[in-house]
Amino acid sequence: MAIIFDTRLDAAKVLAAEGVDIIDKFSDEAKKRQPVKVAVLNLLPGKPEAETQWLRGLSFSEYDIEVTFFMVESHKPTHTSQEYLDTYYSTPTKMQDEYYDGLIITGADAEKYQFKDVRYWAELEKIFAWADTHVKACYFSCWGCMAALYHYHGIDKALIGGKISGIYPHEKPYPDHVLMTNMPDTIFVPHSRISGYNHEELRNCKAVKVLADGYGKVGPTLSCWDEKKHVYIIAHWEYESFILQNQYIRDTSKGFDMQKPENYFDENDNVRTDQDWMSQFHTMMANWVRYYIKG
Repeated sequence: MAIIFDTRLDAAKVLAAEGVDIIDKFSDEAKKRQPVKVAVLNLLPGKPEAETQWLRGLSFSEYDIEVTFFMVESHKPTHTSQEYLDTYYSTPTKMQDEYYDGLIITGADAEKYQFKDVRYWAELEKIFAWADTHVKACYFSCWGCMAALYHYHGIDKALIGGKISGIYPHEKPYPDHVLMTNMPDTIFVPHSRISGYNHEELRNCKAVKVLADGYGKVGPTLSCWDEKKHVYIIAHWEYESFILQNQYIRDTSKGFDMQKPENYFDENDNVRTDQDWMSQFHTMMANWVRYYIKG
């Protein structure tokens, strides 16, 4: 089905070239549709890159999806112009009386801070409260996942003394859960982070089911709260294949002593092609819409 958004965004050209059915949200055609409405709180510095990744993921749904990107108002990003944000992004103030079928909160460049030291933490808590009454289902990614687990379940995060970077295999503790529909026995997920939570604290949280557990180093990666229709993933499943490589080149060029992303390069230093995490991410997004939003 179609993905409906402001097609002035660069993502439109990328997705159209990939054969994705896109519709401009201001067009007459969009007005004829009755789409699933998803709001994306994009906290990542690289706004256009993230826009493409989330729009692509949602495009694999069997339903028409209309996407609204929005931003926090208590923090002004330095990587994106104000003109860009004013043109393409909404705000919590403008959206406070709106209802959405789904909410996605992305990662953020805020891992080294305690939550209450993040400039927009108070505003984010208000967004969580708004979502409780104005959104059917939520999907929290990476830092967004850690923030939501802290807000809703009291599970705090901490720096891990280095960086977890790579593609890691995960087992499925609840293989029959609806969100695991059409998922393979082994789930691969990209991690790129410097913080995390206590693994056992999450596994022992009664409200939460761990759906993908990497055990060892990465621990429980994907979990859900069925009662609230929340998905928590402490990783970047949406990453395209080249992202971890670009991050590694960026960090080493700055003089950082970085370990190569694990399970990511082959013996010729090319990105491996035998770990199809992107198709698994697309399946997850389709399941989230089908079972948590429409179900």
